[in-house]
Amino acid sequence: AGNVVAALNVLEAGAGGAEWVAWLDADAALMDFGSTDSIEAALARHASPETRLLISHGELIGPGSSSLFNSGFVLFRRHAWTLKLVERWLKELEMGTENDQEVLERLYRANELDLKKHLVVLPQG
Repeated sequence: AGNVVAALNVLEAGAGGAEWVAWLDADAALMDFGSTDSIEAALARHASPETRLLISHGELIGPGSSSLFNSGFVLFRRHAWTLKLVERWLKELEMGTENDQEVLERLYRANELDLKKHLVVLPQG
C-alpha cells in the first residue's frame, strides 16, 4: 500500500502544481533517453481530456492474481476525481488482503467511479 499512500500524499499536497504525477516502483527502470520525452509522448499518444490514470500493462507478473495492470508505473493526473479514486483504492487496500494491483483491477472491472472512462492501460513495448 506504500505506493498508494505516496501517491495520495503527493496529490493531496497539490503535486507542486504539476498536471501529472509519475509513480515508479523501486525495481522499475527508465530506458529511453532519446531526444524525445517518453512520458510526454505517451501522454500525447494515449491520454484524452477524460484520462486521469495511465498504467502499464501487466501479465501475471508478481504476487496475487492481477493480470491486467502493473502498478509499478502509473501516471496520475492531478484532479479531484483522481484524489477520490486513490482515497478509495487505499481504503480498499487497508480493509482487505489483496495487493494494490488486485484492488485496482477489481475496482476497474466493476467500473467503480466510472474508472473505465478515466484509466488507460498502456500497451506493452
